[in-house]
Amino acid sequence: MANKALERAIAVLGGPTETSHVLRVSYWTIREWRKAARVRDSRMAVLLAEAAQAAGAKDITVRALSGLENGANGPTGGQSVNGGKITATSSDSAPTDGAFSPLVPAPAEALAA
Repeated sequence: MANKALERAIAVLGGPTETSHVLRVSYWTIREWRKAARVRDSRMAVLLAEAAQAAGAKDITVRALSGLENGANGPTGGQSVNGGKITATSSDSAPTDGAFSPLVPAPAEALAA
């Protein structure tokens, strides 16, 4: 599925060849972005958004270029994953509803096992 924001940003900059010159990336990089329907490199997404906005496309955002925008181009088609609830899975594969943070140390009983 095409990313409308990405296609518009490329068009406003003069096409894929001109966009590659503006951003100093290869034509094939632009081609891969179009194929993936998103800009995978966050630094390049920022530069492309800034260049497109400077060229007059004020509605182009980094989120849209990265494929993170909700809607038809978003990763979930505008729907939230799991009702917006994030769940973690414990080491025994049982889902947990509590918050999970890798920065919180494991309980002593978990380390003893």
